Amino acid sequence: MAQTARFSAPDEEPGGKPKVLFVDDEKRVLNSMRALFRRDYELHLTTDGEEAIRIAEQESVDVIIADQRMPGLSGVEVLGEVRRRVPSAVRILLTGYADLDAIEGSINIGEVFRFLSKPCPPQELRETLAEAVQAARQSGAAARAATVLEAAPAPPQPEPRSAPEPEPEPETEFAAEPAPKPQPEPVPPAAAEPAPAAVPAQDHAATVPNLALELEREEPRRREAAAGVAEDEPAEEEPAETEIVLSGDSGTEFVDTIVIGGDEAPGSRRGGACEDMDNVGVALFTSDTAFAGHVERTLGERYRVTRASTLVQVTELLSDAGAGVLVTDFCTDGAMLRNMLSTLKRYLPELITIVVSDERDAAEMISLINHGQVFRYMSKPMDEARLVQNVNAAVLRHIQLLENPELVQRHSVMPDRPPRHGAAVLAQFVSRIRGMRRLWVRS
Repeated sequence: MAQTARFSAPDEEPGGKPKVLFVDDEKRVLNSMRALFRRDYELHLTTDGEEAIRIAEQESVDVIIADQRMPGLSGVEVLGEVRRRVPSAVRILLTGYADLDAIEGSINIGEVFRFLSKPCPPQELRETLAEAVQAARQSGAAARAATVLEAAPAPPQPEPRSAPEPEPEPETEFAAEPAPKPQPEPVPPAAAEPAPAAVPAQDHAATVPNLALELEREEPRRREAAAGVAEDEPAEEEPAETEIVLSGDSGTEFVDTIVIGGDEAPGSRRGGACEDMDNVGVALFTSDTAFAGHVERTLGERYRVTRASTLVQVTELLSDAGAGVLVTDFCTDGAMLRNMLSTLKRYLPELITIVVSDERDAAEMISLINHGQVFRYMSKPMDEARLVQNVNAAVLRHIQLLENPELVQRHSVMPDRPPRHGAAVLAQFVSRIRGMRRLWVRS
């Protein structure tokens, strides 16, 4: 039977203590969380995923931390539903199992702030939770209003794997202790006054569902057109080298730009969200020409796609083309790529990243979450419709961050260790990125 508890600190700050929800089927874990955090936060503890979703919605929690392997709903399923119902809640997945489906789902479905492994050192948990609470409190109103991403549904949830039977544990009483002071009844979210700053974002978001349906209807025609062009295109030669370098003098470098729409007359584009999406470019970073060609043919009918094969070209694309979405793969040095993504997210948090890989590695995927805040993770060979859907959602997220700068903190990353090789190259890349000013200035 599910067990829940609520704990409040005796001295409430203006606006109330931050609300933190823990969901874990192990009562001993919840008891540990109560001991660690009851003085700092208003805690809500439950052993049931369905109950966690209800609490998150009714209490408008700031942060939810969910275990992955639980009877009934998994942690990813809980976080995915909370993301839909309470977008302002910052989500963290805590698990003792390196389950590849869970890790990928935490990116694509739960859009988690952090992925933490059990056993998690208390200090690391404290620091992560404090950072999540700060992000939630500073961006909650904007997150509630900016619901544009719900127009682009998340990838389907993999079938949950059967979890091992939990080991029997000693009987532990788990009951809520009386709060030192009576707490006022929580105000349902629907009754709360909307934040004034959120109104423009909500008005903008209201136009997006129709846009998403329109894009969905247009995709078959775009794919047919792209396929027709592809049949007439000559085969692209493989470069002699595929190593990613910083120097601009390498003969293996190439930049290929596809501009959609041809010579479109000024003012002929549709207004609102459609116009915003038309103005967002996609940067493609890879040395795999077959992969690059596939992405270009798939996206070229809808977006301006600019391709680079070196780190120096990435900086040039971002500064010259102002791309808001980056699509990249793991065909080169993984450590260098992870550091590149971490650097980009630290200094250009509005840049949204999609990573594609031909094999799933648990450690790399977790690093992409914590150090790179990767928006979507895809496997090769790619499904074209899924790629278009993910890029559409990424473009909308980019626009959302530009219009709501307070949401940027929800995408902060942990610092990554420098790679063993190529430290000098990475240092030059960091220097270039740090020197950039705001790229996406609207006229």
